[in-house]
Amino acid sequence: MDVIIELRPEFCLLIFIAFGCLLKVCNPVAVFIHELGHALPALWLTKDKVTLRIGREYGGWQIPITRRCTLTLHMRQAHLGYCEYAKRSLPVIFRITVALGGPFASACAVLASVIVLVEPTWVPLTGKFLLVVFFYANLKLLITSTLPLVYRDHRSGKALVSDGFDIITMIRG
Repeated sequence: MDVIIELRPEFCLLIFIAFGCLLKVCNPVAVFIHELGHALPALWLTKDKVTLRIGREYGGWQIPITRRCTLTLHMRQAHLGYCEYAKRSLPVIFRITVALGGPFASACAVLASVIVLVEPTWVPLTGKFLLVVFFYANLKLLITSTLPLVYRDHRSGKALVSDGFDIITMIRG
């Protein structure tokens, strides 16, 4: 059964507003998945503590995940994330493995949302809309983390590097 939707300007505006609101929810989830992709190999390859940070560098809720892993969640600037671990104690190949974990997790989330969007017919239209937003959030994060980019934090002035830039820097030595 085909569903025909008449696209009126006010309906398009409602879709645009809903997309933006859902993106505010999906971005922190996408960042968490990405940072978890860094944390799992870091936990596996080190014996040190690993901290996942979603949002600002300071403040927020401290949520213990395991004895060695803590999540710090701050909903301001939740489009940013960090995975802190003892980098200096690891050989370069292990640091590259940890750096590749985030883009790999984002790519898996993109692939999973595409599979669910394309394959089953049991997902309702509102669920597909949410999956499109989730797909977009993860794809955006995958692209911006894979490209070798340097960002400036406008509040602290610190230079933040993407995973791609970090990997290229480690390969060059």
